[in-house]
Amino acid sequence: MIDSPQKNLGQGGDRDAEFADSIAVTDFYQHLHMWLAGAGQGAQIIVVDNAPPSSTDPDIVVRYSRRVDQPPYGLIDDEVA
Repeated sequence: MIDSPQKNLGQGGDRDAEFADSIAVTDFYQHLHMWLAGAGQGAQIIVVDNAPPSSTDPDIVVRYSRRVDQPPYGLIDDEVA
């Protein structure tokens, strides 16, 4: 299980930080996809990410909302406070 992979993800250097971060995020998810299609075939990876790139849409099993009136809300069914 990988929780919040985009936290502290970036390449630094002379490039624009936002651009570098988007490259790192894309590279990270591309690496996971390629590994699962090759050496990691048959493995299960659970990634919890608030803003995954659109390239991951076909692989998203469930998307939780941040709104009580829009289920599923959070990971705990009865947590509404």
